[in-house]
Amino acid sequence: MTSALIDSNAILRYLTNDVVEQAGKVENYLLKAEKGEIKLEVRTEVIIEVIFHLVNWYKLPKAEACDKIIAFISPDWMNVPSKSAALEALQLYRTKNIDFVDLLLWSIAKVDGKKILSFDKDFDKLQPTLRLPL
Repeated sequence: MTSALIDSNAILRYLTNDVVEQAGKVENYLLKAEKGEIKLEVRTEVIIEVIFHLVNWYKLPKAEACDKIIAFISPDWMNVPSKSAALEALQLYRTKNIDFVDLLLWSIAKVDGKKILSFDKDFDKLQPTLRLPL
């Protein structure tokens, strides 16, 4: 079975439908993945890029951008490393004034039972506190 990593431009075409022909091509692959004909994976690095472009380039409100990505990565057949952490970070990003990358790092650390070495005090706004004192 073919396995493919999805690039941010494919996700953006699908989520924004700004290039209809390309969005349709992506949708065809999503339908194949849903049927189990292909394995698709969205890396967390790509989620970071997609959220950045939706908010900064397409000027979507954070909550709307997060809702779109959550809907895209949520199906059981969509493979995402640290999926539960990515979903949690997206939920937090909707309302927190903290960088998405920091929220993702915190969520992954929480899931993996790890601490965070950082000078960024934004991590202290999240519970449980995972930042090592510096």
